[in-house]
Amino acid sequence: SGIFRPGINAILGPTGCGKTTLLNLLAGQCSGQGVKGKVLINGQNIPSNFKHIAGYVIQDDMVMSMLTVKENVMFSANLRIHEPMTLKQKDNLVDETLQELGLTKCANTKIGNSFTRGISGGERKRTSIAMEIITSSRILFLDEPTSGLDASTAHSVMLTLKSLALKGMTVIMSIHQPRYSIFKIFDQLFVLSKGQTIFHGPANKTLDFLASSGYICEEHDNPSDFILDVLSGTYNNNNIINNVGFNISVDNNVADGKQLLDGNKYVNKKLQVASSDVKQLQAADDQDEGMFLLIACCIVVFFMLLAAVSCRTFKCTVRNTRAISTPAFSALILSLIVGSIYFQIDRSAHSARTKIQNRVGAFFFIVMNHVFANMSSVDVFIRERAIYIHETISGYYGIVVYFICKILFEVLPLRTMPIIFFSIITFFMIGFPFTLYNLLIYAFNIFLTNVAGASVALFFSASTRQHAIGTVLTSLVWVTMMVYSGVLVNIETVPRFLRWVCWGSIFRYSINMFLINSLKNQTFCDDGVSGNQTHIECLSGNEYLESQGIQYLSSFDQWKNEMFLIIISIIFLTLALIQLKRSVRFTQ
Repeated sequence: SGIFRPGINAILGPTGCGKTTLLNLLAGQCSGQGVKGKVLINGQNIPSNFKHIAGYVIQDDMVMSMLTVKENVMFSANLRIHEPMTLKQKDNLVDETLQELGLTKCANTKIGNSFTRGISGGERKRTSIAMEIITSSRILFLDEPTSGLDASTAHSVMLTLKSLALKGMTVIMSIHQPRYSIFKIFDQLFVLSKGQTIFHGPANKTLDFLASSGYICEEHDNPSDFILDVLSGTYNNNNIINNVGFNISVDNNVADGKQLLDGNKYVNKKLQVASSDVKQLQAADDQDEGMFLLIACCIVVFFMLLAAVSCRTFKCTVRNTRAISTPAFSALILSLIVGSIYFQIDRSAHSARTKIQNRVGAFFFIVMNHVFANMSSVDVFIRERAIYIHETISGYYGIVVYFICKILFEVLPLRTMPIIFFSIITFFMIGFPFTLYNLLIYAFNIFLTNVAGASVALFFSASTRQHAIGTVLTSLVWVTMMVYSGVLVNIETVPRFLRWVCWGSIFRYSINMFLINSLKNQTFCDDGVSGNQTHIECLSGNEYLESQGIQYLSSFDQWKNEMFLIIISIIFLTLALIQLKRSVRFTQ
């Protein structure tokens, strides 16, 4: 048992003792299945809006590298501040928060990453803190906030937290091995060892407690180092471990309920407001108009969240010049290569069979490249896995909102422009008969092929944490689809018990669409008699389609291929969304 009051509350202990687990339980970041006991706030059960009155800063800084410091904090404000507030008021609140945390000078500087210079490690940590306290949170949880920082930066971050604590905030943090200048900042200390509470009370009473058990800290020794040495067995710690039940008596006097309720009046007020809001909603819910109002509010909130997350995703996409220029440049080079290989395809081939063969080869090569070009999509969700899990659990948005924005404002935009370049260049270089309809069908089929291929990659991106595993699984599915394209082997010759796989082949539907659009009602003849030939051979495109088992007579026969590409895309995107939801649930 224990209690955390306003001030700096540090959870100290050796690696693996349960510091982060305890912190996650207190912050509501995990389900708590199999855990006995209760977590109370001012003597009350945790309210449903707890995420709005408490912030949680995890060990790794969850900030978007392509946004500025102010934009990251403003994003949190837009999604998590539910009180009526004008844009000007919200902007002023963000500026005040940045000033309070010493971030004014770097407010308009990008966070940065390994490719782009940005702010320092300490400024990143303070930005993460700003994103959590912008909602006027009076409880702040931090998981090892000084981890990875140099001594000076770590001390600066702790002084920032101390200034927040002096204003009445309850700061609860896990920490491993702080130096003495940081240890002096702690108000309360919660010492853990092997999942058990060893000491809980004022930090300046810790050494007195250890001395009473026979462990004397030398005058110039770091208290935190000494405590960890005792817990790790450097000294004989049997007296400590065997008498765990008596070691927390230093702060037992705070267990009185009245003192607890008076400990943080601001949080108590927030709880009362939350309780009042819930009662009003329940009262309104008893009436028909109340239910209608509730549904309308949910719809409005959904689109507000969608707009905010879309704006952030679009900014990150536009500012990532490497992600934009690389696919465009690759599409330009690839289109020139394909166009050069199959340049004026009917003029370069002299026999009817070669003309058809070249078309089939060109379409197969185009589809293969546009499917495998989506290998970069495997990294989409893996790259931001920690961010969307943290923001979803912390109540920023629902996973559906994140998924929709990611598809609409990153995945699709990064593919549309390269497809336009590729389609126009290759269509005219290869020499397909030009009509606007043919060009649009050609580009549209490439687009759907690209989206279908990306949907497979996104499914495995959402299903695994490791890029290498996702790449292998995605390639395996794509290669299987390629075998069943109808080009490498005639589907009619495949054993019946394996033939069903062709119904899920992106390659099959895309190539069939190309072939129908290019060969239907077309006749291909030899250019002239040469060598041992005694006559000119002509081949019907319709006959070739029939020999491959491709139905082409009606418009539906043609467009059903596009329909199946859309269905495959929807199936894999739906599975990807389910996997994203599972990843968030399993994290809890």
